[in-house]
Formats: sequence, C-alpha cells, structure tokens
Amino acid sequence: MPSNSQSQLDAFTTTEESTSGHSTNTPAVTSTTEKSEATHSTAETPLNDFYENVHRVFEKTYPSALLNVDQVMALTPDHNVFCTSDLPDELKVAPARIGQWELDYHDDTTITYRASGRAFDERWGQGGSIVRHRIYLNDSGANRDGMWHYMTELVTGYGNPSQVRKADTSDKARLSGIRGHSVQNNDGDYGVSGGTNARIEDIKTAVATVVAQLHTEPSTIRTHLPDTDDLEWTLSKYGLRTATYERLAPNETDYDYLRLTATQDRVYLKGLKENESSAQHDSVPVPIPDSIPPGCATQTERATTVVASSLSPLLIKPILKPPVEEVLEATALPQ
Repeated sequence: MPSNSQSQLDAFTTTEESTSGHSTNTPAVTSTTEKSEATHSTAETPLNDFYENVHRVFEKTYPSALLNVDQVMALTPDHNVFCTSDLPDELKVAPARIGQWELDYHDDTTITYRASGRAFDERWGQGGSIVRHRIYLNDSGANRDGMWHYMTELVTGYGNPSQVRKADTSDKARLSGIRGHSVQNNDGDYGVSGGTNARIEDIKTAVATVVAQLHTEPSTIRTHLPDTDDLEWTLSKYGLRTATYERLAPNETDYDYLRLTATQDRVYLKGLKENESSAQHDSVPVPIPDSIPPGCATQTERATTVVASSLSPLLIKPILKPPVEEVLEATALPQ
C-alpha cells in the first residue's frame, strides 16, 4: 500500500494563468456591525441587497434541495458582519464571514477569503496549513482579459508549521511566498494554486458566486471526514475539497489494495494492482445514500457526481464501516 507520509505529496504546483498586479496593501476586514450580534440576524444591513445576488447565483447553480443538507448553510448573512471600504468599484459591501471562511484581504482588484481555525488535521507531521479563495481582476499580463477570475490557494508547511499557521496573509502576496514555507528547503512542504475556476464579467456577481459556494462548503472537507482509528481504511491524504482513503484488498480479489477517492465533484472506488498504470485501474461509482436529496448526486459509469463537495463525506461514510465484501458487492467492483 502506498506510504501515508506527507513528504510523498507533490511540491508546490500551479496551473493558474498570468495575473494582474495589485494596489498597495490595505487593512484587513473592517466591520461596521458588532460581532456579538446573533447569527443570521434579520436586521436590515447592506448585506440584504448583496444576498439578493447570492440567491440568484445559487438558484442558477445548485438544486434548491441542497439547502436541506446539514453541511450547507442557509443563504443568510453569518453574524451580519461586513466590510464596506477598500473594495472594487461597484461592490458596495462584502460579507466578513461565511462559516469557517473570513474575509482576509481586499482592495480595488483583489478579494480573498481564508479558512479560520484549524483548516487541516495535523496527525501526519504536525503540518501547518492555510487555505484561501481568491477573486482578482485579470487586467495585465499576456493572458489578461479584463474579467474577474476565481481561484483557490493552499499551502502546508512541515519545516515551520507554527509559523505557517500564524502567517499574516492580509496583503496582496500569494501564499507561495509566505514566511516559514519553503518547498525547496523543508521536507514535505507543498502548496497548490488552482487554475481559474470561473471568469465573471462584473465584481458583484463574482463575489456572490464565491459566497454562494462557501455557503455550500462552510468548512474544509476534513471537518466532516470520518476518522479511521478502528477501521481497516486509512485516510492517506486530503485537500480543500478532496480526500483519499486506502486499504488492503481482500485475498479473494485480484487487487492489491482498494482506494476510495473524493475529488471536487466526484466520489469513486478503485481496485488497484501494484505496478499498474492508472489507466488500467477499475473505477466504479459508490451508492447514493438516502441522506442526499434527489438531484444533488448522480451516478455515471465510473463515478458518483455531487453538486457540492460538502456532500462527499455522506458518500464516503457508508463505504468505510461495512465489511469490505459488502462494499465490493454494493459497488459492483469487478472481483
């Protein structure tokens, strides 16, 4: 079975496009309401108009039944805390918190949301992690298009984990350059700047699109993943929306081990043999439990797709606990 060591993970990788420069540094979020207000306050604030855009985006992007899932937040402001200064033109307000996500940096060309608290479990090497969502104006460089781009950023550091965890990211710098993180010098340090997830013409729709998504993912996936202390499965690695579990395959199968994988929008089970290429691996969808509302998950020939990655743990849990023979029968993985 492959090693679980974080040092085996890829070093810092990126698939992003050329991006614009940004204006000078601005302070972090400035709230115009008291943070002690009750969650989901009904008081009239600038967020009410903003959330009309969030509702429109959500209705176009997700099935309404998704709001019935426990891991999804209601489409109302969280604590009614918001920012009204140092924002792009035409964006009058931005929510300061959506679940675990906090408004981190904001100026006239960039807005970022950072996961607060413990973004990643640290059992493998006590690594420190930072995860951010970034919206930026792509108005310079060879690939400039004048549109607002949305991407995600992640770094995990093992050489200086405490320094990484506490790093101040309320500025325009990318996470790949934060103090204490070095892929070249620290064994196991890694990071990912995702490519462009979306290109949107106006900033109000761009921020509303990301906020709507954050309501479907109010915390990183590790918060909802089941532990495997008493199981034969091992959580080998995970990211912002991804997770991989592995275990030895039963002797009566032709496989060496089984792998359960959740990507951003798919969950599937694979049977693997040592020294085989990934193209030769058998992949099958996992069953859809009753806890997922109709229309929020569907099956294809090789995977079960979900409309939001917060649904993935609901697909994962029923695979880990039953006897593996029942899992193989339920998923029709060739034996």
